[in-house]
Amino acid sequence: MTNEKINASEILDENELDEVTGGNGNETQRDADALRAIGCLTYRNVNKDQIDAAFCSLGLGIGTELHNGEAANKYYIDHRRVSREELWDYIHHHYRRTW
Repeated sequence: MTNEKINASEILDENELDEVTGGNGNETQRDADALRAIGCLTYRNVNKDQIDAAFCSLGLGIGTELHNGEAANKYYIDHRRVSREELWDYIHHHYRRTW
């Protein structure tokens, strides 16, 4: 094994890591399930537009770019890019209609 130094520009930040690890149909499905759990979606088949509309209906300044393929989903709070985990932490902290 070689002993190479890691260049700081080669280290991924959290958002870049999300680009690599997330954002497919499974992630979108998990978002739909979580939105159902808090009463923002019904228990029927939904599409990306309906999931996005449910996020918007929370009234928390949330925006999304949801994907069903290999591209990473993107999440925003007040136009600031955040990770999926940050988004759900924010929702759980600020939205309390049904839980």
